[in-house]
Formats: sequence, C-alpha cells, structure tokens
Amino acid sequence: MGPPVKGRPEAHWQRLQKQTFTRYINSKIRSSGLVVRDLYEDVRDGRVLYHFLEALTGESLAKYGRLNDGRMRIQRVANLNVVFKFFPDADVKLENIGVLDIVDGSPTPVLGLVWSIIAFYLVRDVGEADDDLAAVKRKVLKWARRRAFLAIL
Repeated sequence: MGPPVKGRPEAHWQRLQKQTFTRYINSKIRSSGLVVRDLYEDVRDGRVLYHFLEALTGESLAKYGRLNDGRMRIQRVANLNVVFKFFPDADVKLENIGVLDIVDGSPTPVLGLVWSIIAFYLVRDVGEADDDLAAVKRKVLKWARRRAFLAIL
C-alpha cells in the first residue's frame, strides 16, 4: 500500500494523529523550551524525542550520549542513535522503525515511533495490577480516540 491519498481515510487519520501527538509532545516538553510545530520535521534532529523521553521517564538520557546541534544529516543520525540506545533498556518495542526513517521525516515511521512511545508509557501509567494486556490496550485506544476527538473541536 502506497502513501495516503488526499481525501482517503488514511490521510485523515494521519493528520489527526499528527495533531494529537504534536499537542501531547508539546505538553510534555514545555519546560525544555522546545516547541513542535511540524512533527515530521521537528523530530528529525533527535532533540525533541530526547527531551520528550526525559519528560516521560523523569530521568536524564545523558548516560546514552550527548546531543549535538543536529544541523547536518550525520549529526542528526548521531543524535537519534543516542535516543534509540534508550529503547532496549526501557523495553520499548519498535518494529521496523529505524533512525534513518526518522532523520528523513517519513510520516508513517514517525507516527509509529511516537505512538510506540506514548502507548508504552500510557500502559505503564494507566495499567493496574489486575489488568491484562487487552484491557490496557482498550484504555489506551479510548484515550487516543478522546484526544483525537478533542483535536477536531
């Protein structure tokens, strides 16, 4: 299946996810002084994702490496490698999403990465001791639908 075609449901949901995820990330990274205006563009240098993960975990990612200014492609790759080193330690599962997909600002991998991060931390925060995985997923999907509905208003 190719890229979404304007007017098709995929394009509509992609726009809704982009808006919802952008608002969520901005609410989390506000204290860092960063602002996401275009999700696909602003995550390319790794800085937004780095600060987003620090905000979600409440911990520094400095042990995974230092960020640079991310102006050149190789610097962006280096920054995102720092971010991607964090995922195995945090048990965040990424399927078929690579550093270069994010550096290139590819919509589907960017949305998939952000969703994986949000879902992982929502499951951790929303899940209760007696919840099975299906119950937690239902709670996360309910949250996402509510956020998407609010984005429309």
